[in-house]
Amino acid sequence: MTWNLDSALVTTFTLVRDNFAAFFAVALLFNAPSLVVGFVDGGFAVALVVSVVTHILLTVSLTIGALQAMAGVRPGFTVLVQQINRPDLGKLLALGIVQNVVIMLGLIAFIVPGLYVLSLWMVAMPAIVVERSTVGGALDRSAALTRERRWLVLGIFALVAVPAVLAIEILGALTGIFIVTWLLEAALSTVLVSLTVVLYALLRGEKEGVTPQQIAAALD
Repeated sequence: MTWNLDSALVTTFTLVRDNFAAFFAVALLFNAPSLVVGFVDGGFAVALVVSVVTHILLTVSLTIGALQAMAGVRPGFTVLVQQINRPDLGKLLALGIVQNVVIMLGLIAFIVPGLYVLSLWMVAMPAIVVERSTVGGALDRSAALTRERRWLVLGIFALVAVPAVLAIEILGALTGIFIVTWLLEAALSTVLVSLTVVLYALLRGEKEGVTPQQIAAALD
């Protein structure tokens, strides 16, 4: 089952549209600590740690929700929040930290290495959630699934993320209001996490012939 930029974007935005209320509410909840830190000016280090940890928790919650939604089950707010109460949460946090640190260092150093790692590990979180692998196994699995599709995967992600991030920065600078940035970042998170899940499902469908329903069944 082949796919392209158009089908990936249409699938992603349809998924977000149909589940926006629950996804957005969860994103607001998990992004709230960063909003509080911004208000009290807790310092860069505190803000960075809080942002990374809460983003990983949000990613876990929305990843599972998006997988269920692709299989035809519309998860509610409470169900999504409860997804962080998992016995393997430590492993998921470790994966998220590795991804964030390595990608950020790559972007800071020369940009290109960071973008390459981003494309390489794009679907590691859905992979570890569905396939219950180790952190290293999830990273290897993502690398295998994205092989020969990395330029397309990176291009789709950039097409969505770059204009949105620029818009958030501009509006945040113009308004100077933390809440505006909080709302916009929550909306962007729902789209980007949903996109990684869609890419994971499309890549597995293309390479292995599995359906979203079969992928979601592994969550039970």
